[in-house]
Amino acid sequence: MHAMTSCTLACLLQGYRTVSDKVWTIGQTSREGDLIATVIDPDPASASSSIDDDDERDTGNIRSSSSSSGSGSSSGQGKEVAPLLAVYELLLSAGFDPEAAHAAYMIDELSSKLAVAIAPDSWRPASELSADDFQVAAISEVWQRTGYIRVDCQARPGYRLRLVLRDEQGIAEDLDSRMLGLKRTELAGVLSGKPRPRPLAALLFTDIGRGSMLYDSPSYESSVVSSYLPVPLAGVFGSAQVSTANGKAALYEFTSALAVLRPLVAVTQSQQADG
Repeated sequence: MHAMTSCTLACLLQGYRTVSDKVWTIGQTSREGDLIATVIDPDPASASSSIDDDDERDTGNIRSSSSSSGSGSSSGQGKEVAPLLAVYELLLSAGFDPEAAHAAYMIDELSSKLAVAIAPDSWRPASELSADDFQVAAISEVWQRTGYIRVDCQARPGYRLRLVLRDEQGIAEDLDSRMLGLKRTELAGVLSGKPRPRPLAALLFTDIGRGSMLYDSPSYESSVVSSYLPVPLAGVFGSAQVSTANGKAALYEFTSALAVLRPLVAVTQSQQADG
C-alpha cells in the first residue's frame, strides 16, 4: 500500500454571535444587489413600516420579489418592512433602547459590529439552514430616512437574512465552539469503531483583520487551534478567504479557514473484493 495525505476543510470560522434567531427573507434590492430596501418579516403579527422611495441619495433601480411594497409575501410569512426595523429589533435583543435620544448615535457606534448573514437559498425552510449556509458581510451604510441598508455582498430577493453581531466575544465563542465540535467528531468516530486517520498537520488561513488588531494577545487563534489540535500548524494572513463550506466555492472576508492534513491509505485489491 502507498501512503498518501489528504487535505480537507475542517471548519470555516466566520466569528459572529446571533442575538436573535429570527431569519428574514429579503424582499427588494437594488439591481446591483448591494442595497437592501425591504425584508419580509417571518412573523405575520409584526407591524410593518412605510417605505419612502423619495430619498436624496442615489439608491439605484429596486427589484422586488412581490408586486408591491408593504404587501404580504407570497408565502404568507408576514409584512414587507424596512431592514432598519430588523436592526432596531437586534438592538433591543442586545439590550439597547432604540427609542432613546441617542439611538442614531448607538447605530453609528455599532456599525463596525453589526453585520448581515445571508443565505442564498430561498427554497429550504429557515429551520434547516446551518451556520455554514450563511455568508457574513459588513453593513457599510444605514439610511435613517428610508430604512435602507447597504451591504458588502450581493443580495437577491428571496435570499435569507439574519442580523448578527461580529465582535471579539462572538469570534472567540465561535472559535471555541467549532474546535470543540471538531474534537467531538473525532471522538464519535473512535466510539463508533471507525476512527478517522490521526491528523498530521493543519493549515490556518486568517483574515488580517482578525490578528493583533482584534485580540489583545498575538497569535490568539493559532494558539487556540493548537490547544485543540496538537499538530504542526502553519498558515498565512490574507485579505479574503475562499471556501466551500456550504458546498459552493465562495469568497469570504474577515474569516479564518482551517484545513487538516491526514494520512490517506490506498485500498488494496483484497479490501475492494471484500467490499
